Amino acid sequence: MNEASDPAGKAGDLILEVCVGSLDDAVAARDAGADRLELCGALELGGLTPSCGLIEQVCGEVDLPTVVMLRPRAGGFCYSEGEFDTMLRDAELALARGAAGVVCGMLDARSEICTQQVSRVVELAGHRDVVFHRAFDMTRDVLASLDVLINLGVQRVLTTGGPPSAWLGAQTLAALVGRANGRIEVMP
Repeated sequence: MNEASDPAGKAGDLILEVCVGSLDDAVAARDAGADRLELCGALELGGLTPSCGLIEQVCGEVDLPTVVMLRPRAGGFCYSEGEFDTMLRDAELALARGAAGVVCGMLDARSEICTQQVSRVVELAGHRDVVFHRAFDMTRDVLASLDVLINLGVQRVLTTGGPPSAWLGAQTLAALVGRANGRIEVMP
């Protein structure tokens, strides 16, 4: 579950985004007041790309904006060309089935944002949302990485500020929100 300040700037309003792994989860999240969904498969592995059938079910039956995870395997976030090609194909399929956007996180061998891959996802998504997931917390300098994502056109970043929890990363989260200055949504 992620909460963020309303990107439109309405003071005090929060957006509740819930990570779900099934149609039942999505319906329960909607009924509990979620504003939008992040759809993943294999949540026990940190979230992988869900099946096309699940994407169709959730996007067709649950009237909430839903972003779909692009992650072909568990493990690190440095992807081969073949793995990245799979991610692009999965993005096309998810967007064609009604997803409001995609969630991704690609790093290079130096644990920096892989700008080439992220820019290709942003281009493919067009006007739809691109969310960078917690691979962000693995980068060496989260403030510099935030600037990279802003320049690439990413709309949201999921982060704890680096530590295992947002509570422990509160100071870094505050610095990220200040640095974002409304240019990207920071989701703890």
